[in-house]
Amino acid sequence: MPQKMTMGTASLAAMLVAFSALGACSPESKPTPTEQEKHAKDQGIPGGPIGRHWYECDDKRARLIDFKNEGLSIELRYKPDDQPATLSAPTQSLQYIGDGMVATFEGSQLYLTGKDLQVECQMAKEDGKGAPTKGQ
Repeated sequence: MPQKMTMGTASLAAMLVAFSALGACSPESKPTPTEQEKHAKDQGIPGGPIGRHWYECDDKRARLIDFKNEGLSIELRYKPDDQPATLSAPTQSLQYIGDGMVATFEGSQLYLTGKDLQVECQMAKEDGKGAPTKGQ
């Protein structure tokens, strides 16, 4: 003879069904963040300004990049005290443009193009004294 369901048993059964339904739902996947989104929140060089990174380039010159304006603009310089070249992107996921050049980020790579300029750069580590480490 089947047992009679009590109110407590019915509530427990309803909760189990609800939790099972929630568990069956797949979690919402988030899109991969753009370079601008990553750098808008990153910490950059330890002890340095937020969003500051050194890049070693194939023309044997390092570039210091400061990400500004929540990742929508960058300041590019060769040394920390140089006057920066400022480039900006109108929205997330677009190239930075300005000062006669275009900067494109792809992972830890930076590509700079412009008149008489075609450079590929790799993000470098900082030496603790405000300069990139050599041989990265």
